[in-house]
Amino acid sequence: MSPNHPSHLLPKAPASARLGEVLSGPVVVETPEPTQADAARCDASDNATASRWLDTAVTLLEQPTASFHEQNVANAVIDLATRAGYAPRCDAHGNVLVDCSTSSAAAQDATPLVLSAHMDHPGFWAKQQVGRRTIEASWVGRVPRRYFQGAAVRFHSGGVPLRSDWPAGGSVVGASGFRIGGHEVSGQIVDVLDYRGEGEGATVLVEVQDAVEAGSIGQWLLPGPDLSGGRLRAAAIDDVAGVAALVCVMQELARAGASRPVTLLFTRAEEAGFLGCTGYCRDRAQAGAAGAAQLVGVEMSMALANARVGDGPVVRVGDRRSVFDPGATSMLLGAAERLVAEDSAFAYQRRLMTGGTCESSVFQSYLGRSGAVCLAMGNYHNVDAEHGRLDREYVDTDDFVGLVRLLCGVAQSPCADGVDAGMQTWFENLWSRQASLLFDAVG
Repeated sequence: MSPNHPSHLLPKAPASARLGEVLSGPVVVETPEPTQADAARCDASDNATASRWLDTAVTLLEQPTASFHEQNVANAVIDLATRAGYAPRCDAHGNVLVDCSTSSAAAQDATPLVLSAHMDHPGFWAKQQVGRRTIEASWVGRVPRRYFQGAAVRFHSGGVPLRSDWPAGGSVVGASGFRIGGHEVSGQIVDVLDYRGEGEGATVLVEVQDAVEAGSIGQWLLPGPDLSGGRLRAAAIDDVAGVAALVCVMQELARAGASRPVTLLFTRAEEAGFLGCTGYCRDRAQAGAAGAAQLVGVEMSMALANARVGDGPVVRVGDRRSVFDPGATSMLLGAAERLVAEDSAFAYQRRLMTGGTCESSVFQSYLGRSGAVCLAMGNYHNVDAEHGRLDREYVDTDDFVGLVRLLCGVAQSPCADGVDAGMQTWFENLWSRQASLLFDAVG
């Protein structure tokens, strides 16, 4: 068995066909041949497709995660990719990659596309037991200090150990002994020992109801994911909902195919400083691959006054630090406009999202040709500022479905080199109608 096969990431445990249980080897999936109509495009033209995508999102959002401890989400992605007939792999930093191959010779010659989302969310991991009912835990994530003292949390202790060779090479910063699953142990933060600033990390003492193993993932004690009132709510929308969107795209491409080579990149430790993404970019740059592919980051971003929840997926022209590649942005806008032409109900936004910095800035810095899409999200990093409390994040369900449709459209884009043929046609029409007036004083 190849060392790059996904089974090297998976626990030594009995095989199971049910998502959420770990696998001991590959799952062989017979994928039916797409019909001619299926191959034309993948979209959510029926409610059943949209419901399936949202169910996939809920399934992934049930997985606990934190920076450096993304193994539950990674395991679910690997499971679903294997079921779809792909061979997911892992790089030296523990990022998961899925190559969605295409059989068309013309597509193989097109500019490759990399779609990326990060598997972590601000969270805790247990460091050590310091008393019979007290643990010391580390935190990574951008949340103000005032929300910590007395906050209710839960840890996922125990579970099934991953094989020792994940992350690949064993060189990733973080606790050793990664485990899948585990039982929930609730607790309360009783002291903040070391708060190093928003996004810089913290050390806390937590009074827990039962023993918690070192390395256990911790999150705020919030309700599980649900779909109600037109919203998708969960503790870790950012960016597990982005991961879910890419998984939906992966499943659609397995059915309908792509018009260009597409790689899905699921990264680690974004909240700790873009570490998984930076590792990927450093490797690609050192291999001389800068500019070889278009890279599109998929994020859940803080809603702004002019970028509202419910107004459609956002073609993100930039973030707090960067303005993204015009060619990649044009390609994204072209895909969005084609959807509008096909379906007048499809809505999207084009915005500069300044609420934070995203992985597309890393791509732009190291590799160039980067674009971004996102959803406007409420309760960024679980902070309900209006009510001064911690709560689940949320996005609009139609926005999520629109995001999947947009990403499918990008993967099936006819302008693989980043030139928006539709926009060029518009300019050409304007030229043909009125260019003669440049030198005709009478008109």
